[in-house]
Amino acid sequence: AAEPADPAADAPPADADPETTDAPPVEPPFEAVKLDELPGFVEKIEDQVFSMLMEEWCELQGDFVSSLQQLFNWHRCHLADFRGGLFGMKQRFAEFLQRTDGKQDMVDDFVLSFNLFTEEYPDMRKQDATKAELHLRTDELRQRLCAEVEKQGSENLAQLEVLQTSRWLESQTEVLASQVQHAVQLEVKRYHACCQLLTDFYYSALCLGLPEEHEPPPKVDVFAPQELEEAADAKDKKKKDDKKKKDPKAEEEPEISPEEKAAARLCKFIPDEEQPSGEGRWEFPFLAELMEQAVKAVWKLEDFVPPSIEVPEEEEKEDPKAKAKAKGKAKPKDKAKKEEEVEKPPPQPAPALFVDLQQALLAERVTFRQRLQMIHRWAIRRLHQAASSTRTTFQSLNDWVMLRRHKDLESVACLVDAIKEQVENEEFIKTKLCLNNAHLHQRPNTLLRAPIPPKVPPPVEGIAPFRWTMEQLENLLEVVNNAASAISPTCRMLPNYTMLGILQQLTSADGSDKRTVKVPANWRNSGEAKLKQLLASFEHVYSSSSIDIVDFLLHMCLLHSPSGWPPVNTLMEVRQVLEAQAPKDAVWPDFYVPAKVVESLPLFDEQGEESFAKKFKPITSVAPKTFDRCKEQLRWVAKVLQRYRAPNCEHEAWSLEVAWYDYRVQRHEESERLIEMLDDVRSTPADTPRQPPIDNIPALLGHDETEAPDDTASLGGQSTWSMGRPEKPRPEEPVLREPPKDHISVRQLMAYLCQGPTTEDGLARAFAVLAPNPGSSGTSLPLETAHRAVFSLGCRPLPPSSNGDGRPEFLALQKFGEELDTKFNGSAKVTGSVGKAEAQEFVKALSLGRRHRRAEVEKIFPKVK
Repeated sequence: AAEPADPAADAPPADADPETTDAPPVEPPFEAVKLDELPGFVEKIEDQVFSMLMEEWCELQGDFVSSLQQLFNWHRCHLADFRGGLFGMKQRFAEFLQRTDGKQDMVDDFVLSFNLFTEEYPDMRKQDATKAELHLRTDELRQRLCAEVEKQGSENLAQLEVLQTSRWLESQTEVLASQVQHAVQLEVKRYHACCQLLTDFYYSALCLGLPEEHEPPPKVDVFAPQELEEAADAKDKKKKDDKKKKDPKAEEEPEISPEEKAAARLCKFIPDEEQPSGEGRWEFPFLAELMEQAVKAVWKLEDFVPPSIEVPEEEEKEDPKAKAKAKGKAKPKDKAKKEEEVEKPPPQPAPALFVDLQQALLAERVTFRQRLQMIHRWAIRRLHQAASSTRTTFQSLNDWVMLRRHKDLESVACLVDAIKEQVENEEFIKTKLCLNNAHLHQRPNTLLRAPIPPKVPPPVEGIAPFRWTMEQLENLLEVVNNAASAISPTCRMLPNYTMLGILQQLTSADGSDKRTVKVPANWRNSGEAKLKQLLASFEHVYSSSSIDIVDFLLHMCLLHSPSGWPPVNTLMEVRQVLEAQAPKDAVWPDFYVPAKVVESLPLFDEQGEESFAKKFKPITSVAPKTFDRCKEQLRWVAKVLQRYRAPNCEHEAWSLEVAWYDYRVQRHEESERLIEMLDDVRSTPADTPRQPPIDNIPALLGHDETEAPDDTASLGGQSTWSMGRPEKPRPEEPVLREPPKDHISVRQLMAYLCQGPTTEDGLARAFAVLAPNPGSSGTSLPLETAHRAVFSLGCRPLPPSSNGDGRPEFLALQKFGEELDTKFNGSAKVTGSVGKAEAQEFVKALSLGRRHRRAEVEKIFPKVK
């Protein structure tokens, strides 16, 4: 059990002073509210009050964040517009500086008169008086150009003045000032909302009810019209007028317009008097006024006043649910009077929550002042950046004007020096002189008059007495073309007598004839017998006394050539070049190439031609240009093959097959008609159908089809080729695409160049070059390829029928294979290929050697110097 308290212990001492015993008790120490105690006060708040406080907080936070986002978006757009405005100002001013003027017209007129005078009086240009006059005119041109430069500089400065007085900086500063003011207004609004929220919370926690709504913050607006300043301005104006009346000689102060006053409130540049270089500082008077107005919105602190305890009347009872919604209302006036009459109670100590409220309001005030300082520094930085950028831009534009004037004067001086140099040189002004954008351009590629062309000697070919020159070959081709065109547009064979007449006319050289002889010296006055011998070397069994034009022209071109006819190795290299130009669906060598491809082929030996040209140099006063015989020769060969292009090889093979088919059908029908005409013992009446022929009737005709010497091929006693009407239908014409007119047949080119000195060599060259596979040995060819190579299909013209019965001179493909197998021990039916040995025997048997052998022109017209 607790011991009883000692009463003597609590009693005051005996010697105590009675005055000290009446003193008030000592106040207990103050205990501040801790942060971890605040959640407990929040839990005690009523739900309605709590909801109201949360709504205030959300509204405060949401409005502040959204307003700041709008402000920053506005500021970013303004920065983009500001930078774009500065760039556009520079760009437009640069275009203005580079505008056209009249200096170029002055220069062109002067140069024109200068050159006309030089052209009209070339001798006077050498006189000293004339040079002095031209120097004087040049100086006059300098004065006129300098006057034009000064005029242009004045216009540039005037344009710069227009830009500087356009108040562009003031308008941009006004936008920035509006943004700064809006930021301050948002901060003031946020500060008052935060203080109101803190007051509502702490009063609710003290159970004192919601306090009275604080008066709204003062409006922050530095752009509002100031009536006092306007009145003061009116008074100052009146004083100036009175002073002017008293002293009329006094200097008038410049009047300042309202726009200038408003601009001075936004920004002012204060130049530094100690540094006359134009440096100074920027001031923004509105910013200090804006901060002063913002500081006036600080929430004032109040002392704690305990609520008076009154017995509420029954009439004034309110619904407890509406207590949280209602704000504190002022007491009626009569009650206020009664309170004044009542004596004020002694001050009581402030609760800990009220002290915490005051501390929170002080912290919010400090935060508010810090944020204002942050806005102030941000505004100063942005305003200085805008003002400095604008001032730097205007200084740059002014530098451009000065630099343009300086460069214009330099270009004028350079122009005058160039003209005076031409005056002393006594020459024309040859090149174009341009004053373009303060630069003098002497354009060497733009000449005022055509220069004297340099004397370039033409290429001249050396003349050898035994070789046709390219000029002579061109003339020969022209004459032969005229003769062939007179016969037919597609003529490729000339009659022997026609060619003889052409050669006689070209080789005839009479002393009274002044025409240039278009043949080599060894060919002149050759005589008819020698020319007939030449043409006879081009004839063969199937030529019908005609000359192959292409064959004849190629022999004339390559006669006594240092490189001669191309060897097999060269032809194989040419084949590689041509195969690269072949279309995708083409088979070697049945395709066409452009003439420029043929002109670039490596057919002839250039080194041999160079050594030949050195031996036979042309006799001229000036050394001529080197004549490229190889290139011109290839061009001429391409021209010949273009004019006398052979038809497609596949089409010629089809023509041969059709000719044989028509011949066999015609012969069979003729045999039937003759049998029917000689049949006198017919036993059937005339109105009955015709009966098949009797087997013994052909014996009456004196011949048998199966034993015809021209068509038979011994194969088991009967010919599989000539037994009556052909069993197969007539061959259909192949559908071929017509090549362009300027293209050349590759088969025709290679087949003509494959001719050899002997028949065996020519056939071997054809087997090697015309083979489908370039890697083959060249000892055998497929039957179809060998058939075309042996008969030169797609190269030389097909001979006409010599018997008059329509029988073709050359064998068809099937007959060709049968003849090789039966008469020359071939194996075409089994292997489908033809060997070189049996092909050579076949060529000898049919007298086809001249189609693969060159004519011996060198023996008839030897190389005699």
